Amino acid sequence: MEYPETVIAVCIGDPPDIDAASVRAAHPSSGSSAELCAGTHVKNTVDLVDLVVIALRGRKQAVKQFVGVVGDTARQVRLCGNRLLTTAQHREARVSEHPIELSEHIAWLSSELAQHSDHLSYADRELLQACLLRMRTQRNLGRSSVPDTQLDQLVIHLSRAIRETDGLIRMNSNPPYRPELIAEALSQIEPTQTLVVCAGKHALCYFPQLVHLLWLPKNYILMEILPQFTGTGL
Repeated sequence: MEYPETVIAVCIGDPPDIDAASVRAAHPSSGSSAELCAGTHVKNTVDLVDLVVIALRGRKQAVKQFVGVVGDTARQVRLCGNRLLTTAQHREARVSEHPIELSEHIAWLSSELAQHSDHLSYADRELLQACLLRMRTQRNLGRSSVPDTQLDQLVIHLSRAIRETDGLIRMNSNPPYRPELIAEALSQIEPTQTLVVCAGKHALCYFPQLVHLLWLPKNYILMEILPQFTGTGL
């Protein structure tokens, strides 16, 4: 099929640099662009002034197929992407000061991506998925790379409570401390007496001479307790 004498082209992204020096460069620029030709290939070219690419599919011989929306739909896609990106960036920034919220932010972004995947531009979807990957990676590595301020506070509280108790300690924090966090705190304190530490619906029993048991650190047994179980509270 022959091209018409006049071909209308619309550039998406940064205009390509056709300077000979850039063509020969070993490392191309980070910008990317594509041109859509009207006439024999695209109809209603007037709508291309407000076009949003929502998908990029690979085809044979390294040819890429762009899927886009135009008009009001394009504007809605752009607004949706801007809203989600702004919120996601705000939530990610909060993680450094509120690490306990990380799982909540991951669940939120995963849900939003699943719900709006078909209503996001290709570029915005890539940015949001990268944000989600960063947060998931931080959660996976967080216990080893991010200091747990709760642990430091718990060590101080438990040390004081151990001096004041006859062996039974009830933690009244809301939400309850995780049993594994209590176990880690006790392993740092290394009490010389037998202890029962109650938190929420669980009791962690500490025995100075007990051998390693199941998944818990040495000297510990985890069990269910009755709501009426009482003792020294923190």
